Amino acid sequence: MDDVAEGRTVMSVPASEWFCGLGNDLSCQAIGALADMSGWSAAISLQRPGHSIVMLDNATRFLRAVRPDGRRLRSEATVSEPAPDLLVVETRVHDADGRLVALFSGSAARIAAARRTHRERKESRRVLATLLFTDIVDSTGHAQRLGDADWRALLERHNLAVRREVSRYSGIEVDTAGDGFFVRFDSPAHALEAARAVRHVAAALGLEIRTGIHVGECELHGNTLAGMAVHVAARIQAAAQPGEILVSSTLRELVLGSPVRFADKGERDLKGIPEPWRLFALAQ
Repeated sequence: MDDVAEGRTVMSVPASEWFCGLGNDLSCQAIGALADMSGWSAAISLQRPGHSIVMLDNATRFLRAVRPDGRRLRSEATVSEPAPDLLVVETRVHDADGRLVALFSGSAARIAAARRTHRERKESRRVLATLLFTDIVDSTGHAQRLGDADWRALLERHNLAVRREVSRYSGIEVDTAGDGFFVRFDSPAHALEAARAVRHVAAALGLEIRTGIHVGECELHGNTLAGMAVHVAARIQAAAQPGEILVSSTLRELVLGSPVRFADKGERDLKGIPEPWRLFALAQ
């Protein structure tokens, strides 16, 4: 990913002989994959809490052959929103000489999670969920060092990367506050894998994050979650060290027998929570 902003991404790959397939030129599949990834990433950048992005249709036109000379292909995708929650994606792929190689166009929809699962959620009800909270370490310090514009650009790249990993592991974004995420998963295993992936992509951007995960019953109001389990998960995240994925004893007990390993961090007093909780750190 070379550049990212809301509704726009720029990606590039080398015109390598590894992408030639059976012919002497880069395969259409390789060029199409670059265009598709760029367009899909741009669409995901317009995701909103409690919603998913669903691609409706797409097509790619190939205009010029590309020789495997090692220079970089550049794909720039932009997204417009002609109607509420309807996204139109356009991607242009150029070779290293600036010549147009391929055109990608598609449409996507921003769909509320309640509609996606076909559930009526007008009234609150209790659900069992795995809750994940993340927060960037020393975000104020980063903003001071980088300046507002560069920090905002880095934060947008972080948010896009997190949303991509959350979507990959079937998470539902509940809320985004400042530089942190609140995400709901149906599976503890998916939450743990997503946490690892998010930590990795954050590190690639030069950022450390604190992560807390807990499993418990919550009050579901539309797309929002409330209740003591949410407070416990948030306090576990606040207790984590930089780069640490801290989980409750409840979650650890649910994944006993799996190959996942934890380090015992002992009992902790969590702010606003009546009793101490035994916490565990996910092994590297």
